[in-house]
Formats: sequence, structure tokens, C-alpha cells
Amino acid sequence: MDLWRIRADGGTPERLTFHESRVAFPTFLDDRTLLYVAPGDDGSGPWVHALDVDRRVSQQLNTGVDPYTSIAASADGRRIVGAVSRSTSGLWRGPIDERPIDESRAVRISLPTAQGLSPRFGPDYILYRASTSGTDGVWKLGEGQKPTELWNGRDGRVVAAPAIAPNGRQFAFPVRRGGVTRLHVMNADGRGDREISQELDVRGSPAWSPDGHWIAIAANRDGQPALFKLPINGGAPVLLVQGFALDPVWSPSGRFLIYSGADVATTFVLKAVAADGSPYPLPELVLGRGARRVAFFGGDGALVMLKGDLSYKELWVRDLKSGRERQLTALGRGFTIGDFDISPDGRELIFDRSRDESDIVPIERPK
Repeated sequence: MDLWRIRADGGTPERLTFHESRVAFPTFLDDRTLLYVAPGDDGSGPWVHALDVDRRVSQQLNTGVDPYTSIAASADGRRIVGAVSRSTSGLWRGPIDERPIDESRAVRISLPTAQGLSPRFGPDYILYRASTSGTDGVWKLGEGQKPTELWNGRDGRVVAAPAIAPNGRQFAFPVRRGGVTRLHVMNADGRGDREISQELDVRGSPAWSPDGHWIAIAANRDGQPALFKLPINGGAPVLLVQGFALDPVWSPSGRFLIYSGADVATTFVLKAVAADGSPYPLPELVLGRGARRVAFFGGDGALVMLKGDLSYKELWVRDLKSGRERQLTALGRGFTIGDFDISPDGRELIFDRSRDESDIVPIERPK
């Protein structure tokens, strides 16, 4: 979203900001100055911005650890308040069996970082996102090894979960810097970083094909994310889906991919496409906002997904043919599950849990 204006008596709309992200709470201080909240160029935040509506020049006013989720001002513009969000997050694991994972069966993973997001299983290690320099990087937890930071956020913010190659020796991850997001590939030991999407402004999380030859990723095309697959050893990207497509997941057989469509109010539809770009049938699956992450379970025939309302979701597994569902977690309200992964043997679940709290704070206006 961005901010636009139009004359009260009609006419042609005029675009004022160019964030191409979530812009909210436009608040006038005077006839010329408009405050609003929006993410920074690196995807962090949201932060408070000020727009000179005459010059159409915008400036970010604050940075830091705690983002601003809303802003308001008095009618005369002399008093300003904002909502400052504090988020806590960590990684948990639990067994997959006939009983849902509740608090007594969920085990918190000890991390060298204050927070942990977007965990992914490797053959003998776990990758996850965490912030150590104000922006998210990639960390590795290996069995019997010292935790390692593979990518520091100072070199560009990692904006979505990494995707580990089938052989476990490489991983792909999206990095945002300078207002553009590119896809990088790195060895699992932290060496050999290279960018493989120079011509694509990517969106969401990547997915590695089971044969290891392709990476699927969404990228901006004609103002919305379309789905591409990139050859890992170089070459032109191949368009799979023209139209809104995000967060692909490759089926274990490699025959098709599942991806999420555009939001309609608070829901979206899961769709599928064959690996060659041809249509692929999929039973109707409608999920709620905040549940774009899905994962295959035990082959092509079942999906693990997040189900619930906007503030509370649990993990379920659904048989795509019969429609039968089984609950995997029963953790209750209080924390929000955001991302997850399933161990290669299908016996263990790893997931992040976060809790957001907010304070209303006054903002001092410079004289």
C-alpha cells in the first residue's frame, strides 16, 4: 500500500509515497506535513515517517529496536502519540504422534540470540532468523557444534525463511537492501555466498526442488508477485504463474508446487501449479491471514497448515484427498505460532512462537 491524494471535487489521483509496502495511519500535523507509519527500506519497522505533501518528499524519523505500529495527533498537531510494539519470540520443538503437542510436551530450544524466527531443518542442523544488529540475519544450530551466525543483518536484512537444499549443503535466502530484495545462495558452512536473482525483486520465502536443480520464488511483475523458478547453476528465470503468487512449497515428488493467492478480506486461497507451469488440480483450501506457511507431510497427499482466527492459530495436518484433519498442536492462546518446519523423518515439529505487547508513548515534537 502507499499514500495517494485526490482533489475533493474529483480528478486524477496523485501518488505521494513509493514504499510499495504497508503504509498506515496517515496523520496531518499541519497543511504541509503528514505523518504515517511504514517499514524502512530494509523491511524493518514499521517506523514513523514524515511527508512534505507539497514537495512529495518523505523522511524516516526514527529507528531502533521497538517499531511503531500506529500514530495519532491532536487537532492542532502539537501533541503526538504512538503505539510502540515489543515482540518476544523463540523456537520450540515437539514430537509428532497421535497426541497434539501441548505446553507439557513442547520443549524450548536454547538460543544464543534473544529471539528466533523461521526455523528450518537441515540433515544435522537447524537454520533460523534472528536479529543481532538491528536487522535479521541467519543463524545455524548444529548438533554438538557452536552456534554460528552465517549472515549478519548489517549486510542486508533477511526478510523471510531460508530454504535448505535437499543435500543439506546449501541454502537460499532473500536479502533486502537499498529497497530491493534479491535471492542469495550460500554453503551451509557460511562460505560461497552468491546472488542468483539479479533481475528479480523477490518476495516471500523460496522453495528448493527435490532434485536440487531449481529454486522457486515469487518476484514482482507488473505490480504484483508472480511465481518463478530459477536454475541453481545459472540461466534465465522461468515464469510459472502470472498473477498473485507467494511462498511456494514444492511437493516431495517434485511434480507440482503449492502457493498462496491474494488476500480477500482476511482469507486467501491455496493454489497449485505443475513443475512445468501447466495447471494442477487442488481441492479448495481457504486459510486465514498469517497462515501462508504450509508444508507437506509424509508425501504429496497431506499438508500441515495453521488454522484459527487472526490472533490464535494451531497446527493441523490435512489429507488432501479425503479432507480429514488431525490437530498437531494444542498450545492455547497467549503466544502466536508464525512459522514451522517438519523433520526429514516426519517425527518432530519445530516452530517459532511470539508475543506482541504495546505501549502508548508521547512523541516529542521538535520546536
